[in-house]
Amino acid sequence: MNTPVTRVTLLAAAFAAVTAVGTMAMQMQPPPPGEPTFRTRTSGVRIDVLVTKGERPVPNLTAADFELTDSGVAQQIEVITLRDRPVDVIIVLDTSASLGADGLRHLLGATDTLLGGLTDSDRAALVTFSRGVMMRSALTSDRAQVRGTLKQLKAAGATSIIDATYAATTLRTDADRAALLLIFSDGIDTTSWLRPEKVLETVRRSSIVPYALVVGEAAAAIADAPAADAARTPEPRERIDATDSFLRDLVVTGGGLFMPAADTGQLERRFAEALDN
Repeated sequence: MNTPVTRVTLLAAAFAAVTAVGTMAMQMQPPPPGEPTFRTRTSGVRIDVLVTKGERPVPNLTAADFELTDSGVAQQIEVITLRDRPVDVIIVLDTSASLGADGLRHLLGATDTLLGGLTDSDRAALVTFSRGVMMRSALTSDRAQVRGTLKQLKAAGATSIIDATYAATTLRTDADRAALLLIFSDGIDTTSWLRPEKVLETVRRSSIVPYALVVGEAAAAIADAPAADAARTPEPRERIDATDSFLRDLVVTGGGLFMPAADTGQLERRFAEALDN
């Protein structure tokens, strides 16, 4: 079982910094009469945690299953499951030429099924990429609009996964919603301009949970690639380091899952599993 201890501890450290500022402000000497008074207080902090066994979330967890400390002091925890909150799903699709006609047909069918699994309070956005990146639809609860956009897609061009991931993170999600970034690709990045480590840092600072669905030989290549090394000196653009492992590093950074598929015929099942998770 993967445990949330590391991520929770890091977020708790940020919480400690906030409360320290609040304590300092409240202990300051009263200002002279007529001058404004400023006070600050932190009553609660949201921390997103994903606990999995294999690719499946561990169900029925309660507050008793978690421990959160601030400077060694145990904090009160309230657990709210994702089923109690609406979901924002940012769908990022590889439409490069290598997908082919059959692959595109399977991909569109899987995406349509995914949209059908959303509730009226959920929202979806659509980003596609080949050599360039296209923001097809902002977050909307109008699934018919997103489905209409799907019908316009064609398979052509190269693969810019890293640039597309960054574009997807610019979509603003609401604090009261769970945010899922669902990326599909059948290959490894070949044409992005952005550096992998810069995009990973953006994801690290966001509340989006990334899932990467990769088909065919690319899935094995990504799984076997060396992990990104942030301390390594960047190579020239034509020899991008960390590109092969980008999607794997992405899900590790964002606390999501890497979901390989043998072929595009499995996409419908894998998309449904990602949303269910």
